Amino acid sequence: MAKKKQHQTVRRREMKRKSAILVAAFLFFVGCNGDFSSSGNSNNNGEASAESLGNDTIDGGTALVLGGGGAWGAAHIGVIEVLLENEIHFDFITGTSAGAIAGAFLSDGYSPSELREEFTQIKLLDLARPSLQGIGFFRIDPVVEYLSERLNTDRLEHLQIPVVVTATDIETGELVYYDQGPTGLLLAASMALPVIFDPAEYDGRFLADGGIINNLPIDAAKAAGADRIIAVNVAGSFSDTGLPEGRVEYANRVYNIMRQAMYSTDGADVYIEPDLSGIAGIDFEAYDEMIKLGREAALAVLEELKEL
Repeated sequence: MAKKKQHQTVRRREMKRKSAILVAAFLFFVGCNGDFSSSGNSNNNGEASAESLGNDTIDGGTALVLGGGGAWGAAHIGVIEVLLENEIHFDFITGTSAGAIAGAFLSDGYSPSELREEFTQIKLLDLARPSLQGIGFFRIDPVVEYLSERLNTDRLEHLQIPVVVTATDIETGELVYYDQGPTGLLLAASMALPVIFDPAEYDGRFLADGGIINNLPIDAAKAAGADRIIAVNVAGSFSDTGLPEGRVEYANRVYNIMRQAMYSTDGADVYIEPDLSGIAGIDFEAYDEMIKLGREAALAVLEELKEL
């Protein structure tokens, strides 16, 4: 037990060290009271634009909704494993940030075991390249390149299972839905945390993390005509034991509190929320545990899933 506790302490310190540069950027942003938007169009703030939905392969049915959550997105893999093992059918996927990435890789033909391997290999900090001319601390194009290289399908509309990706237009404040377009670019846009990363530019829009407005894209599933919705929220349980230790954990906790408020479960026929309390959203070493917790959460509502 003591050895396990010591290992957790070492892992926690390493996680703090690796995440310090990202959280420092977040703290800088908060301290400067920065503004993401160049136009500040508050009249459109938070509204959703479905104008890009045009994939005629989406025709109602059951939607699998995968929310954002950083490293917590690994829990989606456990949920997906249970769905596939029990032949729970879904017709299309909507995803934000980590959920968009998990959904797209699954739709690209990755098996759950391959998803496990892929998630453990993704090292976001290895892709961090300073942005000298952009408005973020790091460039988004290395992320686009990485995702494009790992995926076999270069267009969302060509994926085996239709996928709707959400992103935030930082100029208008709109939440935008995409079911067509370059896969790597739109996935990168969906997880581009403002100020940390430059926004991704596509079709005249500057796009950032979809979780800024809605971290659980049930509305995107409704817009695409879903008749039944399975929603997976991996950012609902974020607390650690006791108060945050220092500024780094404090900033991370504040962001997670904000993210928790950025979703609604309205419209979900089956709602799945893995209990990830005690695991930080930046703990990229706890994938196995998070996948296990995702499985447990899905198994807890298995009868509901079978009745859909």
